Amino acid sequence: MKLENEVHIIEQAQKGNPDYFGLLYDHYLAAIYRFIYLKVGTKEEAQDLVHEVFLSAWKNLEDFSQQGHPFSSWLYQIARNRVIDHYRLK
Repeated sequence: MKLENEVHIIEQAQKGNPDYFGLLYDHYLAAIYRFIYLKVGTKEEAQDLVHEVFLSAWKNLEDFSQQGHPFSSWLYQIARNRVIDHYRLK
């Protein structure tokens, strides 16, 4: 489910506006949480990893570009990498 005016919202978030990043966070939080929870199986671990995903997305937002891949794909890739790292550390 794509966010209306997503390109504009991303551009504003990339300019450092946390309110616009908050819109992205609110829109994608449940889906990213579900994805991670199904991989790790505990609420606490999933919450910690979701926090890491969105923190990483915020810190690296300027690296995201609209080159044929939706923002959600970028978030899922970050989430997938966090889950992999999580299991490597175990």
